[in-house]
Amino acid sequence: MEKQELEKNSILKSIYKNMGISDYYREDGGIGFGLLKESNSYNVVLLDEVYKKLLQARKETDNSGIEHFFALMGYFYKSGNDDYFVCTRGILDDNSTNVNDGRCKASESFIERLNITVNEEKPNFIIMCHTHPKYSQTSFDRNVYDEQLVVQSKLKLRELGMNISDGDIMGFINYKLTQDKCLNRFYFISGISLPNGEFNIFDLNNLKDNPILVSIPNVFRIQEDELVPIPNIWNLEEAKKTY
Repeated sequence: MEKQELEKNSILKSIYKNMGISDYYREDGGIGFGLLKESNSYNVVLLDEVYKKLLQARKETDNSGIEHFFALMGYFYKSGNDDYFVCTRGILDDNSTNVNDGRCKASESFIERLNITVNEEKPNFIIMCHTHPKYSQTSFDRNVYDEQLVVQSKLKLRELGMNISDGDIMGFINYKLTQDKCLNRFYFISGISLPNGEFNIFDLNNLKDNPILVSIPNVFRIQEDELVPIPNIWNLEEAKKTY
């Protein structure tokens, strides 16, 4: 295994350890969003045109069962009462075709276009996003999932496709390592659009020293000059139920 892969695996296992779930780590596993007890306090705001494209990506996945990758780019602002806002002004889509086998990843062409866009537009905030399809549209092995009832409970797993996979975490770790190498010239967070309409955004704090995943519950869209909450697991009581 390459050095970078070893480093990412080490960080992944440290995340499990720091969340108190080391005993339930398994290859190609994942965790429930409900495990993210800590949160970062800044607010994320999606302009109307960005939110509409998010909904379009969700619709395409619902129709095809194919995951879509996209990046939301924006800038940090500080309000008069010292609240921090991230205003996302642009979106970059990955137009490549993926087969949903649970191991999909952003295409090389998408990453190349992202690098060019970041260098040209110089956003200081990038939300790396993708959609999760409904379980019925995937090739996940349901029998293996059903055999893990104890693990499901401890990891707060919901229905298939409604969680954060280890692959999702590993991909995010990779972006955080890139951020670290670029001396925080831009800041990465991660967002996942789920089949039930949730758009859950999370961050990874303390990358190399007690790394832990944290939620970003304050996510809004702009409607008629008002901030309207975008549904996520942390602001919907119904969404907190586990299966």
